[in-house]
Amino acid sequence: MDQRQDQFHSDEPPPYAPGESVGPPPVVRPAIPERPPRSPGQQVAGTFFSLLTAVAGLAVLAAMLFFCTGGNAGVILLIAGIFAFTVVHYLLWGWWLSARIRRKADAEPDSQHIQ
Repeated sequence: MDQRQDQFHSDEPPPYAPGESVGPPPVVRPAIPERPPRSPGQQVAGTFFSLLTAVAGLAVLAAMLFFCTGGNAGVILLIAGIFAFTVVHYLLWGWWLSARIRRKADAEPDSQHIQ
């Protein structure tokens, strides 16, 4: 490299004006206010609207399924059976069994863990 190229490829930081700090200025973010606690009436209303939305969504899906299959009861029962199997599978293996394993692990002493 010649001397002219070497002056542009220096490892030293660029000079700053006197009194100016090195680096970008600190980012000042406004504080996020805490959410006020919800009253029991608001919690019940939130749960109700969640359930209402879920039921409305299931009704729309059921209507779409009915119209897409032409009202064919066999296809509707097959899809309902697959859905029921999935729900039972989740309840058995995903919820009940994991809670049981967690309780068993919490009851065991920690002496089995490698330290």
